[in-house]
Amino acid sequence: MVKYNYNQLADRLCAITKGDRESINRLFAFESLYPVESGKISSRDFYSRYVKKALPGFSYDDLIDAFAEHFVPNIPVVELVRKLKQRGREVYILSNLAEFQKIAVEKRIPGLFDLFDKRFLSYELGYYKPEPEIYIEAIRQIGAVPDKIVFFDDLDTNVEGARNAGIYAIKFSDEKMEGILETIRQLEEDPDFL
Repeated sequence: MVKYNYNQLADRLCAITKGDRESINRLFAFESLYPVESGKISSRDFYSRYVKKALPGFSYDDLIDAFAEHFVPNIPVVELVRKLKQRGREVYILSNLAEFQKIAVEKRIPGLFDLFDKRFLSYELGYYKPEPEIYIEAIRQIGAVPDKIVFFDDLDTNVEGARNAGIYAIKFSDEKMEGILETIRQLEEDPDFL
């Protein structure tokens, strides 16, 4: 739903704060982001433990603003969601996000989360794609049979995680939009899928 580039964001943070690039890179390492994106620590804890050390003088609101500045809506995905909604389909979002990132998305792209019937965010669920538990919990809350759910993601590992949970999963890319729409049309016509 949202495009961003951590390298560009790290470059910008270096320029703004005259910070150490190595410390800033560690902010975006899996080891730093996983605890906050999986809800093991809060966004405020992430800020206190990591951001304040790497970016002295940078406030929590500055962090949100920096992320918001670099988040850009992925228009083909937004249009796909709208088309599915127009067809009467329920549409959900399952995303690895920390609370501060969610706030940044809402700030940059107001109403984005309103496109969905329900949102499943990793920090709220306590699990992280591709962990099996995140898919299992989403399936449970949706209340559907896993193989009647279609899942899109741009990362192979997340697609594989969904497939391992029994979900019909498709690797997404902007270039594959027409093929994805055709796959959805075929699934809608398949009496065994409905």
